[in-house]
Amino acid sequence: MPKAFKPSDGNLLDYFYNAEGARIEKAFTVGGNTTRTEYEYGAGGNLIAVYENLATSPTFYYNEVGYLRRADSVRFYYLKDQLGNNRATFSDSAGITFAEINDYFAYGAPRQSWIKSGDGRWKFLGLELDNETGSTHTNARELFNFEGVFNRPDRFESKYPNLSPYIYGKVNPLKYIDKTGDSSVVLVDFQGAGNFGHIGILIQSKDGKWRYYSKNGTNDNLGYSGENSIKPNIGDGPFNSPEEFFASEFNKDSNGGTLYERGLLIPMTKEQDEKAIAGFMEEAGKNYNTTTANCAHAVQRALDNAGVYMGNQSLAGFLTGFIGGPIGAMINTLSPNMIFLRLMNGSINSKLLDSNGNEIDLLQRVLDHYKSNLIPRLDVDPKRINLSKKMKNEE
Repeated sequence: MPKAFKPSDGNLLDYFYNAEGARIEKAFTVGGNTTRTEYEYGAGGNLIAVYENLATSPTFYYNEVGYLRRADSVRFYYLKDQLGNNRATFSDSAGITFAEINDYFAYGAPRQSWIKSGDGRWKFLGLELDNETGSTHTNARELFNFEGVFNRPDRFESKYPNLSPYIYGKVNPLKYIDKTGDSSVVLVDFQGAGNFGHIGILIQSKDGKWRYYSKNGTNDNLGYSGENSIKPNIGDGPFNSPEEFFASEFNKDSNGGTLYERGLLIPMTKEQDEKAIAGFMEEAGKNYNTTTANCAHAVQRALDNAGVYMGNQSLAGFLTGFIGGPIGAMINTLSPNMIFLRLMNGSINSKLLDSNGNEIDLLQRVLDHYKSNLIPRLDVDPKRINLSKKMKNEE
């Protein structure tokens, strides 16, 4: 993470981060005078408040759809485009009125910007534009919006040897976004396997392509335990991108419909990819058992082996385990919805995707959080692309 940035005017901009890699303070020094901005985050890693110049009370409170200005309790609401850029902001002051309108060049440089009121710092990709440097702060790096390049190389550059480690979004900003210098995923199907769910995982291999892994079950003993007679997916592919996987036959159910409802993009290094594959293969070699060696175990072993933080248990998950006793505890541990929810809350750099690989707005993210809390299922969700798949018998 960048710890300091020195603009060409000789002033100094210092950054401070928490253990999860989120910026918690920005200090800008001009002629010996320092102004400070402090950031507060919720349990899921989402920004909830900003403090200015060591104030004891926040200047703004934030949630998934907008923010509130504490001084006068005026609420502001974002209108985003398909890439997550803040294009307009409305306020409820004197009725519903425009507070801000933004138009951008391809890499996020402001083409036109009109600000009447409110907190106008959140712009391209919904990220903060640091007026001190004129660049977009992405936590991992600073994006120079006019040039379309970062000030630091991509920490995942070994995955993309044919690309410059400084470019943004594969030089195609209308199709790709790059918030973290990576492009990884994790998926869930809320309705899979009779509402109990099924999970697989899409992992990048050394050649930079994605391959599909899934432990799919058994036909023995009414499907409860036995040999892995329902053909598992062991490195199927390859796919050039997650989007290619979503458009493939692997994302179709027996009726031709879509299998996977959601994906969660999570950063992973090349070394983590290799460890995830090894973890999955270790668990996949065991005979299938619904309680001790199912698809959830295989995916979770992949994530654990890669060192992916699984997030904190939600209140619903705690109550499921507490009230349900041993059975509730098992559901809480193995439910794909619960695992997905924990992943969604635990990764501050994650991005929620739909079944086509497109980013979903933050309001839908809240609805999915609510949905996951209310409907516990029984398998688990994993890594880079973790896939919750409807069970289908494949010989």
